[in-house]
Amino acid sequence: MTCVACDSSCKTCSGSTTTSCLSCASGFFLISGSCLPCDFSCLTCSGSSTFCTSCANYLLQNKCVASCTEGLYVKIIGGINTCDFCDSTCLTCSTNSFNCLTCSTTKYLSSSKCLDCNFTCKSCTGTSNFCTSCPLPS
Repeated sequence: MTCVACDSSCKTCSGSTTTSCLSCASGFFLISGSCLPCDFSCLTCSGSSTFCTSCANYLLQNKCVASCTEGLYVKIIGGINTCDFCDSTCLTCSTNSFNCLTCSTTKYLSSSKCLDCNFTCKSCTGTSNFCTSCPLPS
């Protein structure tokens, strides 16, 4: 029996043809025994060229992005930098979705939580009753 090298796109194979792949090299995904290239933005992908599973920067809903923007925070899953959503009460957050750093103008920051301003305030800071602006009179 003679061993034959796999196609360069294959990680493992059952023969030497391009359609005999059992698993793919990094940067390729397996479909019907063939390894096809991932989209240029993905380091690795699965199922389709644009369904990224790892990226050079950050992974957001299986797409590669340059950074985690406002409303997102960096979450490391299995050694992969991903962007995850902050809790809806936070404008920005870090470490986890409930660790708020900033809040919308109708909320104030207290112990990393965004709490509602008093109804008499349009915006507040420090406490619910310390108004920084008031609603216009009706």
